[in-house]
Amino acid sequence: MRVASPADIDYQAGSFEIYQLPEFAEIFSRHYNSEVKWLGDMLVYLRRWPLLGVTKAMLGSPEVAYDCAGWQDRVRTLHAGELEVLTNQPCDLCNAPDAGRPPDHHNFVIDLSHGHDVVWESLKKRCRNAVRRGKKMGLEVREAHTDAELQDYYEVLRRVSQGGRLYAIPDFRLIQDVFAASFGRLFIATFNAEIVGGLFYLVNRHVYGWAAAFDVDRAGGVPGNLLYWEGIRWAAAEGYRVYDMGAQRIGDNPPLDLFKRSFSPILVPGFRYKFAQSVWKNRLMGLGSRVKQRQ
Repeated sequence: MRVASPADIDYQAGSFEIYQLPEFAEIFSRHYNSEVKWLGDMLVYLRRWPLLGVTKAMLGSPEVAYDCAGWQDRVRTLHAGELEVLTNQPCDLCNAPDAGRPPDHHNFVIDLSHGHDVVWESLKKRCRNAVRRGKKMGLEVREAHTDAELQDYYEVLRRVSQGGRLYAIPDFRLIQDVFAASFGRLFIATFNAEIVGGLFYLVNRHVYGWAAAFDVDRAGGVPGNLLYWEGIRWAAAEGYRVYDMGAQRIGDNPPLDLFKRSFSPILVPGFRYKFAQSVWKNRLMGLGSRVKQRQ
């Protein structure tokens, strides 16, 4: 496994490019009570407080629209209390001491441009064996299409994540709307006719693993590699060139890190900057939040 730049794998776009699609932005912003604004050729999500103006702003994959200098010039005009930027491109603006970029944060990316057979040969031996074992033990993986299947999957996601305490999960209503709008695809794993896991993807020009869960105990101890592998096979067959297993800090979750490494992904730096554009707004926001907590 190696660290690479997006250009090394004909990346086409940043991992968070879907946030730049107006149709997806409408769904996402509605669920988070934010507004969407065009800054030139890129979309930004805004939250406002009366009198304060823009208190929070979020931007995903601005590199899709502009080079580093271009999008930084535009976000300077927001004067937000807090700015969050999700990008695969490092930027000078976010090198401030309070930028809060997670260290060693990467997207685990698989290049599908040569087909799934080439990907299969690149997998670690333990991963291929786990895929074969899953099939032999009776684990089945298929794409889900109904709302009932989506709800059953979400119950597994809620249980495995301990209600979002072990790791963050999207709200069900958001997943439901994304699924209905065809920006989401769901693959579920069943064992003895019970749904024991699932992978919910965001799909645009590439496939992004957004919410995943696998209950090893209810799957009879069978590992979940087959669930990921079937998603990879589907994405390659559909003509996608990039399969993104999601972003995380290396070593932050050792079991998950080891699991992803078995697929021999390329590590693409995934920057997540969060810092105060307007210090006084940020302080007032903090004060307001503390007052609400005491009420």
